[in-house]
Order: sequence, then structure tokens, then C-alpha cells
Amino acid sequence: MKIRAADIDDLPQVRKIDQLLFQEESYPVFALRQLLDITNGLMKVVEYGKEIVGYAIGHYNSEKQEAWFLSLGVLPGYRGRKFGEKLTADLMEEVKAMGAMTIKLTVHPENIPGINIYQALGFKAQETATNYYLDHSPRLIMVKDLR
Repeated sequence: MKIRAADIDDLPQVRKIDQLLFQEESYPVFALRQLLDITNGLMKVVEYGKEIVGYAIGHYNSEKQEAWFLSLGVLPGYRGRKFGEKLTADLMEEVKAMGAMTIKLTVHPENIPGINIYQALGFKAQETATNYYLDHSPRLIMVKDLR
């Protein structure tokens, strides 16, 4: 298993994973391309053998010293091997080194496996937003203090 910064050649597989897991809520390919450009190496992939089996996307705001964990996806056949936890931990270490004091994320309140990963990594529920994406879809906002 190897975690590394994504590059342009990884986007088709990242998109495939994202579509499989999030279907109509998946990122359009143009958004993934732009995220690759603007996240300064905080789009990560996990390779198992020669296959990309998961990805994570983060963002760091230096003015607020705040990071956001934007997305995480691991192919179903590779779950249970801690790839999601390792991707999340890798991003947390990187944004902390950049100067982040906190990291936030949103997760659907029914995504118990995701919530369990984040809680195991020290994230705490901050609030529930009932209309976070303006589509009446709820999201649990979680935060972790990196200090």
C-alpha cells in the first residue's frame, strides 16, 4: 500500500471511484481537475499493487489556519484494510505541517462507517446541518483540533 499525491493521470480512476460510491452526488470531472490544481498536493490516492483503490481530497486555508477534508473514497472490495483511515491520517499530518489548527469535514449522518473512521481519528460532531448542500440533504459537520 502506498499513499501519494494524485496527478492528472490518476483522475480517471479517482472519478470512477467517486461515481461508484457517490453516484449522483459525485464530483464532475471538471471539478476533480480543478481540485487537483488548487489543493496543492492535498488530493491523495492510495495504491494497492499497481491499482488505485482509494482517494482523498483536502484543502488548507492559511488565513484561517483551517483545513477541510472534502472527500474520501475507497473501493468496496478494499474496505476493512484501513485505507480510509490511513488516507485521512496522511492528510491530517500534511495540513498540520502546513500550519492548520483545525480540520473540518462533513459526512451524511447515516454514513456510520465514515463517522466511525472519523471518530477513531479524533473528530467530534460539531453540528448537524439539515440543508448543507441546498438540496435538503443533511450533513454532520465534524471537527478535530490539531494543536
